[in-house]
Amino acid sequence: MTGKNLHLLAAGMLAAAWGGGAPAGAAIVASYSFDSNSAASADAHLETTATNVTFGPFSNSDGSPPSADINSNALRVNTGATGMNAGQANTLGGATGSIALGAYASFAVQSLGNTLEFTSLTFDHWFFNGSNTNASVAVMTSLTGFTAGNELVTFTFAGVTGNSTIEPRIVNLNVPALQDVVGNVEFRFYFFDNSDTGARAAFFDNIVVNANVVPEPAILGLAGFGAAGLVRRRR
Repeated sequence: MTGKNLHLLAAGMLAAAWGGGAPAGAAIVASYSFDSNSAASADAHLETTATNVTFGPFSNSDGSPPSADINSNALRVNTGATGMNAGQANTLGGATGSIALGAYASFAVQSLGNTLEFTSLTFDHWFFNGSNTNASVAVMTSLTGFTAGNELVTFTFAGVTGNSTIEPRIVNLNVPALQDVVGNVEFRFYFFDNSDTGARAAFFDNIVVNANVVPEPAILGLAGFGAAGLVRRRR
C-alpha cells in the first residue's frame, strides 16, 4: 500500500469515527411526536439524550390552576375558566404571570460530554375553543433565562373565536448562549391568554430540537491516535 493510500485510509477512519466527513454534524437531539400519548423523545442520536416532557407546578395544584397532560397524541394545556387565564396570568402581566405561576411544559437536552451548537426548535401549535381570545406561548431556556424579558420568542393567536388552524412554529436557537454547550439545557413553553371564561386549551405537537454535535475531545483523540498508529505500522 502506498503512502498516499495509507493517508486516505487514516482520513477515512477519522471520518467514520466522527460519523461523517467532519467533526461536527447536524442532528435531531430531541423529538416529541407524543404518539400513543408518550412523553418520551423519539430521537435516536447516541451522542445526546433528551428527557421526557414534564409540567411545572401549576399542573399539580387543585382548584383554579390549569391541568396539562399528553392526550390525543399531543401536549394539551387547559386554559379555561378553571385554568391559567386572565384571572391569574394576565392580571400578573402576561408572560410575567405565567412565569410566576410556574405555568409551563419542559424538557431537557443532555450533551453527554459532547459540545452542542443549537440551531432551531420547531413545533406545531393550535388553540381550541377561543372566544375572542389572545392565546400565547413564550419559549425560554435555562441558558438564556427563565425571567420575563428573556423569551427567545412569543407566539400569539390573536382574537381566536372557536378553534385556530394548526400553525408551524420556528424558533431560532442560533444565539450565543446556546452555542458551545457542554451539559444540560432545559427548554420551557410558558402559556398564557387574556380570557377567564370558557373551556379552552392550547395544543402542541411534533416538537423537534436541532443542533450541531461536536464529539468530545477524548473520542476525537482516540480516533486520531488509532489512525496515525495504523499509518506508522504500515510504514
